Amino acid sequence: MRGSAVKATKSLWWLRSSANASLLARPFFVLIVWQGAILAAIILGAYVWALEAYGEGAHARTIALMALVGVQIGHMFNCRSRTRSAFEGLSRSHFVWGAAVVVVGLQLAAVYVTPLSRVLNTTRLTSTDWLIAGGAVVAPIIFVEATKALARWRRRASAGARPAG
Repeated sequence: MRGSAVKATKSLWWLRSSANASLLARPFFVLIVWQGAILAAIILGAYVWALEAYGEGAHARTIALMALVGVQIGHMFNCRSRTRSAFEGLSRSHFVWGAAVVVVGLQLAAVYVTPLSRVLNTTRLTSTDWLIAGGAVVAPIIFVEATKALARWRRRASAGARPAG
């Protein structure tokens, strides 16, 4: 009995070492808030566009739903690493691709499967609407990739500026 208690205590080493550490470090919190604001702005931008194009109603809400889901798909690729490019090792990410295919299938079902579209009160989208929804997928990747590239450039520049020794 005593041996199993010792083993359990030793296996919790990470708990002891992180007891004084913050659960959510300030830089990570800022990153979450900044990326959340970008995602929200993309969704709201698509919804405002839809309101201008179609007015209030099911069509505008359908575009907002597609944008809401779309930014999550795009951001899923970003979240694979905080520093490396979303495109690095992309062909090896079978679970990420599988999740994206399932979510896109569910989005299409929400619009094109009549019983489901009635329940969700969605409407069929035009090709322009789908371009807006597709833009919602790509936009977070562009924004986050740009910031990752800038961070990598700054790290290289500061590493090159350090004196040897």
